[in-house]
Amino acid sequence: MRTGKKAFTLVELLVVISIIALLLAVLIPALSRAKLLAERVVCSGREKDAATGFLAYAAGIGNGRLPIGQMGRNTAGTNIEDETIYLQGRKWSLLSHFAVERWINLKTYIKEGRTLICPAYAKTTDCTSDPNYDGTGPWMPKRATWRAVKFGYNYHGGHFAEKWTVVNPSINSWKSPYRMTDSGSLPLLSDFANEFSSAAGAPFISHGNSGPKKGKYPELLSTIASRGGSNIACLDGSVRWKPIREMKKYYRGKNFAVEVRNIVQPIEDGTGGRYYPYGYW
Repeated sequence: MRTGKKAFTLVELLVVISIIALLLAVLIPALSRAKLLAERVVCSGREKDAATGFLAYAAGIGNGRLPIGQMGRNTAGTNIEDETIYLQGRKWSLLSHFAVERWINLKTYIKEGRTLICPAYAKTTDCTSDPNYDGTGPWMPKRATWRAVKFGYNYHGGHFAEKWTVVNPSINSWKSPYRMTDSGSLPLLSDFANEFSSAAGAPFISHGNSGPKKGKYPELLSTIASRGGSNIACLDGSVRWKPIREMKKYYRGKNFAVEVRNIVQPIEDGTGGRYYPYGYW
């Protein structure tokens, strides 16, 4: 006996499947964009908290001065913070690292270590492949022979590298904040947006148009993340989003002399060193 129930025809089933597929095609990118936007919002909040911590450090034990960014060391492993030595360009300045001694003091003002790790950067292999990173904040890199912790942001304060001579006119010079009384518009922290133009590295940006992006030499950063950008925390404590199309390419944050020739040769002319890293902000 027939029950009167009608089964789906093949055509009707295909129509339903097509509608579901269409909805997924529309919704998945939207959900992905919402997740990336949420990461940007979390990142912005962390940068603001971190900037507040640095300013509190300066107002407290810093006596009005921001902590010095990570610099080169002498053979005894002691920090050299003599400006005259750095102005010679024979040492280095690395925006993403911070001396352990100063980090110990800074932790008095920044209680939560994750404050100094961009949530987008924390998902990259730079973090996940390093056994020393436990997910809680700055860590000692596995290849570090000098005592320095690695942040998940670029720290722009107290870097003598900004005083090195700029030879390449296409690269913008930059101003590193040293004191609380410096211009409030100076960048204090920024997301990673760097270009390592050598076989040893690659362009990288934390907030690309579809998440963290890393390219291969000689790709330009702008071509792999045209719709990306960076949160930038300024000395006045404000944080703003800057699209990468509005960013400028700034002078190097790390310096190497030409060791093979045993001479001092600026790396920006393309003749020396293994790297010429530049930052975007």
